[in-house]
Amino acid sequence: MRSSVALTAVLAFRVLLSCQPAAADPILWEANGHLYEQVAQFATWEEASSIAASRIWLDVPGYLATATSQEEVAFICSQVASSGYVLLGGFQDPPGSDPEANWRWVTEEPWGYTNWDPGQPDDATGPESFLLMYTPSGDWADVGASFSCWFIVEYDLSGACCIGDSCVVSTLDECDQAGGRWFNEFESCDPSPCLPHTCCLSTSCELLPYGECVARNGIWLNALTSCVPDPCPEYACCLLAGCQLMRYDECTAAGGVFLDKVDSCVPSPCPHVCCVDGSCQVLTEIECISLGGTWLSELDACEPGLCAFDILVRPDGSGDYATIQDAINASWSGDVVALTDGTYSGPGNRDIDFLGKAITVRSLSGIAASCVVDCQALGRGFHFHYGEDLVSCAGSS
Repeated sequence: MRSSVALTAVLAFRVLLSCQPAAADPILWEANGHLYEQVAQFATWEEASSIAASRIWLDVPGYLATATSQEEVAFICSQVASSGYVLLGGFQDPPGSDPEANWRWVTEEPWGYTNWDPGQPDDATGPESFLLMYTPSGDWADVGASFSCWFIVEYDLSGACCIGDSCVVSTLDECDQAGGRWFNEFESCDPSPCLPHTCCLSTSCELLPYGECVARNGIWLNALTSCVPDPCPEYACCLLAGCQLMRYDECTAAGGVFLDKVDSCVPSPCPHVCCVDGSCQVLTEIECISLGGTWLSELDACEPGLCAFDILVRPDGSGDYATIQDAINASWSGDVVALTDGTYSGPGNRDIDFLGKAITVRSLSGIAASCVVDCQALGRGFHFHYGEDLVSCAGSS
């Protein structure tokens, strides 16, 4: 926005003196079936966005208005906003060195049409990442986080209308006239809220339409149309990151393997790498422990040489020794100290001293970027000063 002190004073003066009271009810734009209202309250963009989301009209929550066409700008200026300045739902994410880059709408609608005032946006007073509209001209400018004025709230009254088991997208009035049941939560009929889908009730799973499921305080799983296997309880889900208790839909969405009827992750029922006497197998935790192996929940596939180590260290201190230095202190010539992925920091994990030993300290996964020694600007990573040579090695593999 223009940086002139005079403009700032004029802007405030015009807002205070020329704005008229907001309409009692939101105003319908028939072109899209949405309602708009001007809120006569001074607020920053962040405050306005929060207030807009808290406002409800006909059971529909609002949002800072978007203006995605010249026609919509003209409607807001002529029918909704009084003369002055109003905030709209445009913002930069993330802000950058280019004032024109990374602009978005709060609704995630495509950012295409723009109506910038000449010379705008300009970041004139520093980062200006929020959208202001002059009225009645409809020209836009960028403003900073502390700028405050009135704002426009929009309500999207389009939704899915259920007439029996048939679904159409309509406004609330159109749905009422057709004798249907309207659901603003749905922007389309795919999936259809009018057809039975999996509904998780307090003690059971049933196939129900959305409205009936919600009325019975259920959780409607729109991607499922079956209760076999029962997707409602949280059972073990095997993920790359380990075992977590999840519902079936959550597990499959995360790319996991759902273990029906397995209601605990301790010990983990998910197969991962197990190192037994230098050999690698893929086993569950309890199977690995029964063989006296070292179970590596971080890995799910065997690679050549993966289990060729003598001492294992983990960033959280739960390995064979609490720190890398403790492991080196306990090692013998020829030993391999393997580090699982993560960040190693703090005493014992910086200024690491090989003590002249012919040993190897390596990343277990072999991915250097995933296994980090963070000195936190308090020292160095490794300190070789006892005559170590090429048989003393620190590396990713």
